[in-house]
Order: sequence, then structure tokens, then C-alpha cells
Amino acid sequence: MSVQIAITQIKEDSFQLKNEIQPIEDPMQMRFGIDFGFNINEEKQLFEIKTLITLNDEKHNEKLLDFKSSMTFLIDGMKEVYQKYDNGTFDFKNQLMEFLLQTNISTVRGMLVTRLQNTALNAFYIPIFDVKQMMEQMKNRSNNSVQGQ
Repeated sequence: MSVQIAITQIKEDSFQLKNEIQPIEDPMQMRFGIDFGFNINEEKQLFEIKTLITLNDEKHNEKLLDFKSSMTFLIDGMKEVYQKYDNGTFDFKNQLMEFLLQTNISTVRGMLVTRLQNTALNAFYIPIFDVKQMMEQMKNRSNNSVQGQ
């Protein structure tokens, strides 16, 4: 089995930052959110991950950040590692999905560091979390496989 992966596109789809942000006295008042959407083009062997990052100030009940990005991978040999189900869900074999999500999250983290420089959120970073655990939660929400959106 020979599968090769290349990133074909990294794109910022939208960036919305609240103009006037109250001083953040307690980082624990911040609520971070991350969500994903997936698109697959089997014919062209392309897999797109759409990422939504939100940051809310719970103390002041305000949305501070809304960031959307997309990242497209060319997976040469996709048929060898990809399984599509009749209900619209799919799986990748050999921890490939975990690898693709981790690559995506690291890239988005870097994009946000650049975008948040010289703002009130310049010290905000995407938390480090267990991608494998996050994938399990995603699978549980969609009946044991990841669902395209």
C-alpha cells in the first residue's frame, strides 16, 4: 500500500474579531470552540477540512473571535485508505484522519497567531488537546464514523 499526501490549499475563509475587547482578567472566563466540516472528492482524491474556531468571553457574554479556514489534501491512493458508507459517513484507515486533523489544527494555530498579533487576543492560542479523544467524540455524534458536511 503506497499512499502519498500533499497539501494543495490552505485558505482563510473568514476572520471576525470584536473591535473593542474588555481586558481579560481571567483566562478561565474564555470559552474556546472548534468544529470541523469535511468534503471529499473521490475522483480527484481530494479531502477538505473546514475548520471553525470561536472564542467567547463568558463573563461579558460576548463572542470575541470567529475564524473559518479550509485546508485541502491530495491523497494519492485514497481508495486504499478510505471507506464510504451508505449513510454518508466515512472512515480513513491507519490513523490517517488523526494525522490530517492534527496537521490542520497545527496550521490553523499558526494562522491565528499571525492574525491575532497586535490585538487584545495576542496571547490566545488554540489549546493543546488529544485529537484521538476528539475524534472519538466526533464519531459518537455520527454513529461511529466521521460524517461529511
